[in-house]
Amino acid sequence: MRKSVKTDGSVKEYHYGGQTLVCVASDSAGWDHICVRVKDQERCPTWDEMCAVKTLFFEDDETVIQFHPAKDDYVNNHPYTLHLWKHYKQAKPPRALVGEGMFDGESHD
Repeated sequence: MRKSVKTDGSVKEYHYGGQTLVCVASDSAGWDHICVRVKDQERCPTWDEMCAVKTLFFEDDETVIQFHPAKDDYVNNHPYTLHLWKHYKQAKPPRALVGEGMFDGESHD
């Protein structure tokens, strides 16, 4: 996470593409965590909005993820909030599995 980011759980507002993004940054138990929602809108943030938040909070070379947990682990404190996560020792899958060559007919078993 960028050194300039305060991870004290305080609410910050950022403007992007004519929208106000409401963000809460925290770090605990080895995880950096950003909650993101669009102010005064009943919708989830778009991909581009989440990318903008990623750029605000994390360095370009950091991999950040969104989880889709098991149904028994769902937590929904706000219906239009998405989350970005980064573990301090996070491993990531091989590049070919997350983009390059993914849909070109190659087998990735």
